[in-house]
Amino acid sequence: MQRQRIETLPDGNIIITIPFVITRRGSGRRIITPDGDEPVGDTQREAMLFAFARARRWQRLIDEGRISSAKALAAKIGRDQSYVANIIGMVQISPKIIHAVIRGDYPKNLTLATLKRKLPDLWSEQEAMLLGEN
Repeated sequence: MQRQRIETLPDGNIIITIPFVITRRGSGRRIITPDGDEPVGDTQREAMLFAFARARRWQRLIDEGRISSAKALAAKIGRDQSYVANIIGMVQISPKIIHAVIRGDYPKNLTLATLKRKLPDLWSEQEAMLLGEN
């Protein structure tokens, strides 16, 4: 499995690579982390991890010009435009917060609904608000 990586592009954008594997178990799916551990019954964590993955994938589709907008993506996948926009907005979340969710080391009051809200633009402010860091 790849290693976690943060790369700064010449235009100032960043690419964050967070490796994980999705496996099927019966009718459900599980996320396997780089160290091979599976989360045990943490559906909130799984929901956040799937949302992070969707956000990155959907933003990449738009960035590459394969989809013209969040509105076009929403129509294509049959979801509400506001849902798609809220998920895509999660690409702006601090890598430190994402890593805390991947490790399972995050405050229990941190939920997908919290992450989809309008958050501060500065990562340090996001971390203070959601992880209680100064």
